Amino acid sequence: MWIPMFNLIELTDVCRSRKCGYCLNAIHPALPTRPLTTAPSPEKMKETAVLIIGEAPGWQEDREGTSWIGISGQLLTKFIYNVKLPDLADIYLSNTLRCRPPAGSKPTVAKAKHCLHNTLSDIESLNALYPHVVLFLQGALAAKTFIGCSKLTDAFNRQAQHAPTLPGNPIVFVTYHPAHLLGGSKYKTGRKPQLIAAVELHWTLIATYLKDPAAFLSRKSPITYTLNPGVEDFIGVEGSNN
Repeated sequence: MWIPMFNLIELTDVCRSRKCGYCLNAIHPALPTRPLTTAPSPEKMKETAVLIIGEAPGWQEDREGTSWIGISGQLLTKFIYNVKLPDLADIYLSNTLRCRPPAGSKPTVAKAKHCLHNTLSDIESLNALYPHVVLFLQGALAAKTFIGCSKLTDAFNRQAQHAPTLPGNPIVFVTYHPAHLLGGSKYKTGRKPQLIAAVELHWTLIATYLKDPAAFLSRKSPITYTLNPGVEDFIGVEGSNN
């Protein structure tokens, strides 16, 4: 079963020793990586693990002590099941920053580097358990931190490429953070249809890759996608972060 490299207490100690500052105001500092539902037993583990990495815990995650349970997390979960990702891989959820940033504070790559060693350790743990590990980065902070892109849109041209600077040289996919699709986002008007279309495509890309990696990498025809109405109806709810 899934055994994190650090437990919550150890993560908290490491976080505070790094003097990032975010943990000082967090109710539940240093939230660990978690499985989507329950950790699979060894006999039920799939060949591939997908580690989904967002930005930072939101207020609800900080209050409950669990990542990706807020409005953005609910939308993320709908996308996960809409493309049937759990049928293709074991899913794990994490964040670039492990503590909730103070209200009004914009997370930066410099701050994220204080948490980077935690996620790298989690990737190493997954490498020890699975033959294949795929990262799915949600948003600009994750993309800038883990693959060093200058802009999120630049990372969209690097889908399904290896990340040699990360443990095990994993395949990486990138998309917008779910918060960009929600009613409280600054992208609420004008660009929202384009953003939805882009996110739909990115989720389809990773699902198609997981079904047949070799065929995906050698494909020549474009991929089309129809969004499940349940996901489309959900978009528009106020929310931010995870």
